[in-house]
Amino acid sequence: MVAFLRCAAWPVCVMLVFAGAACASPTPMPTSTPVKITFGWHSPMDPAIDDWYAERVREFNESEPSIRVELAAPGTLNRDVATIGVEAEELSREFGSVLLPLDALIDAGTELSVDDFYAATLELFTNDAGELYAIPAYADPLVICYNKELFDYYSAPYPQVGWTWDDFLDAGLALRDAQANVFGYGSLDPYASDVYGGSIQYGDRLPGALWNATGDSMAVLRWYASLVHQYNVAPTVEQATDAFGTMSGVCLGKVGMWVDYFHSCGWAPVDMPWERTELSYQFGFAPLPQPACSLSLSNVYGYAILSQTEHPQESWRWIAYLSQQTPPLLVPARKSLAESPAYEQIVGREAAALAQATMEGASALMPADQLVREYEEIREWYLFREALAAILAGSPTGEEAMAKAEQELDEDELPIGGWFLR
Repeated sequence: MVAFLRCAAWPVCVMLVFAGAACASPTPMPTSTPVKITFGWHSPMDPAIDDWYAERVREFNESEPSIRVELAAPGTLNRDVATIGVEAEELSREFGSVLLPLDALIDAGTELSVDDFYAATLELFTNDAGELYAIPAYADPLVICYNKELFDYYSAPYPQVGWTWDDFLDAGLALRDAQANVFGYGSLDPYASDVYGGSIQYGDRLPGALWNATGDSMAVLRWYASLVHQYNVAPTVEQATDAFGTMSGVCLGKVGMWVDYFHSCGWAPVDMPWERTELSYQFGFAPLPQPACSLSLSNVYGYAILSQTEHPQESWRWIAYLSQQTPPLLVPARKSLAESPAYEQIVGREAAALAQATMEGASALMPADQLVREYEEIREWYLFREALAAILAGSPTGEEAMAKAEQELDEDELPIGGWFLR
């Protein structure tokens, strides 16, 4: 009987609808064209980040029908929102008023609080006037990666949060095994890689990061020379070639520690820096030794609104949404995300603990895309880089390596007037 009533009621409903239609003209539903904003981002050479942003765009467009986010074509500046890795002061000096200050938008809304961001990330995008030009998005910090199997074999303690440079040296010495061609520390990439101006120390990111953190290039050169020649914890070019050929010592499992970015730990080059394979052994990672944690924040990106936009409010809603999302492979700049169980589930307990320790102990340093254009800056960087190459080629001291670099430097080859990323 119930089923019959349900079936019988259906024609009545239809009749009522048509009866109403006969009495009045239909009222058209109001339609509005969604506001379109364009978004471009920096990807750390990983398709997972590209896919993640594409999915966030799809979700946002479904949840906000009055706004439509479209991905900007690569290389174009025609966008409303972008990820940036350059300090606000640098942008202001080089390009004028490119970015929109965000302080008024933050104060007017309830979407986020600046107290929820790690202090060092906020400092990077705040200019001398105290204006915030980007909402910190994520960091890809430099970390120490290490071969757990080598540490276990040589009974060396794993690197821990709060370890020092003396601890780093002790670990390197414990792992050095001349008969087995095992080195305590080394370059991620093969020394034979003749890329980026012939710099054979290309794969070792630590010396340049230390110089950025300390501002003392000669002290770094002395330290690196002692690591290679006095203690022989790290190999010379000749030793690396004899032991590894054109392969990466990291890939072969013959290097105990190396430096890499957080997002790419667990991968190593086969015989070229851009051709990577997953490591075949157990590995771990730790913050850089104290007191140089500040240098680990050399890769920080933020969400910025370009001043050319005609839709600042809609652009802000997109940024506010993005700041609540957890990116894969990277460290969120927002505390509530980095310290959440959800983030630990994504990256694992060890990686989540490392991320929190790195961000809490960091102080501001130049972002990844720091632009160097002045003649003296370019010259100084080239000399430093070539001095490192001289150390790896056999120069036993920092002073001798720098003298060799100065003697062989060709001033005409410096890219004066061009963009140079330090």
